Amino acid sequence: MTNLERLSKINQAERAAQKSALDSLTRNVRENAKISDELDLNTKGAVLEALNVSIDDFVSDIFDRSSYYEGMTLGQQVRNFLVRRIEDYVLKETEDKDQKEALFRFMRDIATVG
Repeated sequence: MTNLERLSKINQAERAAQKSALDSLTRNVRENAKISDELDLNTKGAVLEALNVSIDDFVSDIFDRSSYYEGMTLGQQVRNFLVRRIEDYVLKETEDKDQKEALFRFMRDIATVG
């Protein structure tokens, strides 16, 4: 096996681990959003929409913000990616003060799990 083949296998294994972690944590966060008694229906819908992510979205973010993610475990990377998605796509668009506070708590809970 050549070095290039070894590197390819490592990259495939790493990507599979990333996809598994992303899928699992995204599924858990989506379920938590659905059952949240603090988020209203509009906010829940916006959160669920923001969490429609692919492995390509995640990997692109890792490359684009490599210094931000440096030193984090895979689980921390995924949690912080999901928090940033909610912040970028929901929090910045939310005007209701109570919903902003609920989103802050929701995002904090995502970031601090594990």
